[in-house]
Amino acid sequence: MPVLGVLPYREDLPVPPEDSLSLDAPAHGGPLDVAVVRYPRISNFDDLSALAAAGAGVRYVREPAALGAPDLVVLPGSKSTLADLEWLRASGLGPRVVALADAGVPLIGICGGFQMLGRTLADPSGVDGSPGEARGLGLLPVRTTFAGPKRTVPVTGRVRSGGAFAGLAETDLAGYELHVGETERDGAAPFAELVRPDGERVTDGAVSADGRILGTYVHGLFGVERVRESILGTLARRRGLTFQPRALPPDPYGEVARWFRGAVDLAALLRATGLTRPG
Repeated sequence: MPVLGVLPYREDLPVPPEDSLSLDAPAHGGPLDVAVVRYPRISNFDDLSALAAAGAGVRYVREPAALGAPDLVVLPGSKSTLADLEWLRASGLGPRVVALADAGVPLIGICGGFQMLGRTLADPSGVDGSPGEARGLGLLPVRTTFAGPKRTVPVTGRVRSGGAFAGLAETDLAGYELHVGETERDGAAPFAELVRPDGERVTDGAVSADGRILGTYVHGLFGVERVRESILGTLARRRGLTFQPRALPPDPYGEVARWFRGAVDLAALLRATGLTRPG
């Protein structure tokens, strides 16, 4: 059997990992320490890939002692928010996250993580689990009710309040919503204004009164260059560091394609598979 090529190993391919097994790998060192809570039902963890690719040290933690004193804590998405919220408390990570927030450490919650940051999470119809209501971490004045079908839509929009993250306000953003339930603010400023594919405009997320805690339903947020650089730049200044984020390629999958083409006899592969060369 002919060998059509050998793909050289590359750690720096600019695409997200395929599954959660990659989260067990040790974090690559970086001047900024981003601690991501790894619940048992973590989802959409590729939200953090852009921060790591830009040069931040992104690590996933499952116990309080491992949390340490990071520059930023992230509560990511969850496949079952209420179950992971219960785990967060039982593991001791919940109280530790609250203590870090009280000590001034910035905190960002995405989707399920945003819901956990609120005051209450009500599930009257058992959409996310058994019917009932749970107490959130109480770090944002918001209330979530689980109801209706899952919302799965791409969105564009603009940050309305970046809180303590300098330069974030009025930044254009793009990403997607993937969640069940709606969250109401109790006096908190919204994080962003979003535009859905049907033209509907909605306010999203919440920002704490001191600006250090952000919550949003937007996945893919850190993939937006100005958002990413504003957040990392603010963290660096808090530490008195000079930090220049690495630029991410505008077309990461194009980079993968070039890597593949450079190592494989593509014409022979296409002939063997009965396909024709595109374009």
